[in-house]
Amino acid sequence: MRRIAFAILLLASLGSRRLLSQSPGTQEIGCFVVPWAATSSRPDAPLLLEAMARSIAPIVTDTVPLPELVGDTGSVVRSVEELAEALQGWVAEPARAAVAGTRARQRVLAEFVTSVVGARLVEFWRAAAAERKPLSS
Repeated sequence: MRRIAFAILLLASLGSRRLLSQSPGTQEIGCFVVPWAATSSRPDAPLLLEAMARSIAPIVTDTVPLPELVGDTGSVVRSVEELAEALQGWVAEPARAAVAGTRARQRVLAEFVTSVVGARLVEFWRAAAAERKPLSS
């Protein structure tokens, strides 16, 4: 039997509180699948962002906020058939998954690290304070 040198990690297999750093062999994971349906409980975005920060290519379902987090760095699927196609494509071409993983890491560093989010929050409040009109007495 031929061994496939491409590991896939399903978020459901981790449990909601277990981090990727506690999972063995994360450096070998080629993609991270978050298969949430709109009727499911809230997706665990921090685990998705952690996977992306580790250069693991994301495959997510079309459920808010997953597509917004992934952007154009991974695959957004709408059906089981699309999920199978995305997985088959990345297993067949692991280099393509590696490129997506690199782009995912760049997105996390540019958009979601604490320093970036904090700077945006400070800018938001500065702009809000500058536009504030004094209350009439």
